[in-house]
Amino acid sequence: MKHRPVNFKAVTISLAVFLFLSGILSGISILLFNQEKAQRTIDAHYRYLIFNNSLEHFLVSNSNILFGFLAYVNTNDILDDNEIYTFLEYLLRDNKEYIRNVGILKDTTVLWNYPQEGNSSVIGVDLAQVESQAAQILKVKNQNVKAFLGPVNLVQGGIGYIIRIPIEKGNEYWGQASIVLDGEKFITYMDEISRDAGMNVLVRDGNKNYSVVYGDPDILNRNPARVTKKTDFGLWDISYVPIDLDSRFSSVILVTILGFILILGITLFLYRHSVRSIQLFSQNKVLSETALKDKLTGVYNRAMFERYIYSELAKAD
Repeated sequence: MKHRPVNFKAVTISLAVFLFLSGILSGISILLFNQEKAQRTIDAHYRYLIFNNSLEHFLVSNSNILFGFLAYVNTNDILDDNEIYTFLEYLLRDNKEYIRNVGILKDTTVLWNYPQEGNSSVIGVDLAQVESQAAQILKVKNQNVKAFLGPVNLVQGGIGYIIRIPIEKGNEYWGQASIVLDGEKFITYMDEISRDAGMNVLVRDGNKNYSVVYGDPDILNRNPARVTKKTDFGLWDISYVPIDLDSRFSSVILVTILGFILILGITLFLYRHSVRSIQLFSQNKVLSETALKDKLTGVYNRAMFERYIYSELAKAD
């Protein structure tokens, strides 16, 4: 099979056009990529704000229930069991969806737990002696701060998340009030607000060796955005990855690939057109020379003589 020789002039022209168009395509692709990257950052941050607002509202609305009990303790010198359980029932009347129980501790020992059904086993327990809760209990007591713990194995059984706030009486530490959130319901709520925000989220406790509060640690392998959030309950490390924003980068890549294919097609077409044009030019040159020269001797023929004789005659006239 006979191979056609490469026409280097056509190759040079085609390569120059290919590099020029590729440069333009690369510039456009980089511009689009940077625009999408900036927009992705903005959208991701907006989604994080949606998630963060929902989470803060949930925690604040639940922890605020306890402040009513703090006022009750400070205004009553004698605390009656029946009155306390009646008051706790009143506080929780509209907030029972996620709350498993509310506990009241004198110093670090549980004195009251509402509702009593299913939670009576924890009454009288010194939680400073319970390994899974001791550190948080003592932190609230010694530092007079709020705290959030979870997921944790509860003394009365099951998994929960615990919100604790210190109780002061006469400007001195008296004890603690705690809300135990149902573990499964809390996780379901976190799933809902993450999905509503369009993100995969990992929440870790920044005060406790970055233990996982919620989410899949695999998110850390997906180049997440990270926020160190200072809350009323301490530092939280929040990592998040938008669910569907990566499709924008896929669109830019697809446009770049299609553009590159188009440039290859244009280059190939130009090469073939250039080859034909160069060949046609060569053939016309050969035909022109053949018309004016003798094939055997290469000497100019009568046609060439007549072309020049008329020119010379015109000059002579």
